[in-house]
Amino acid sequence: MQCKSESNTTIDRLGISLARFLLIGVLFIAQNGFADGGVYKIRRADGKIEYTDKAPANGADATRMPQLPESAGIVLAPPSVIEDTRRQVTERIATQNRQMDAVAAAEARLRAAAKAKADGEEPALGERQRLANGKSRLNENYVQRQDQLDSNVAKAQAELEAARAAGR
Repeated sequence: MQCKSESNTTIDRLGISLARFLLIGVLFIAQNGFADGGVYKIRRADGKIEYTDKAPANGADATRMPQLPESAGIVLAPPSVIEDTRRQVTERIATQNRQMDAVAAAEARLRAAAKAKADGEEPALGERQRLANGKSRLNENYVQRQDQLDSNVAKAQAELEAARAAGR
């Protein structure tokens, strides 16, 4: 399950990187691409529509798009808001990483407890009592050890459920 946690973290980080890339691209276009408002919509001979900032030279079917008002476009946030947002995102990512690590650790504890339970099914030395008829039976030590192994599995399961619930 640890691989799943790592891939979710990677996906979260990729999502943030993609968002930053798109924001930079939009800002660049807003500042440089169409700053003069000279955007043309051209219908090509094959029927496809193309948008460009260069007037068509061949007299193609072109429409100059209206210039955007001064109030349209992207307004940059003040540095304090940007820094606060960056801090909040960083804290959220750190919290998610801690939660995923807690789930992975709880899963590992549950696997270890289940393995110990499976490995402890057979009676250990001193856990059988010889009877007068030559047979043997399991004694109280075996029962207590099995109860402890069951308790360990139940406790690990509860910890895993709590870790998963904390991540929701």
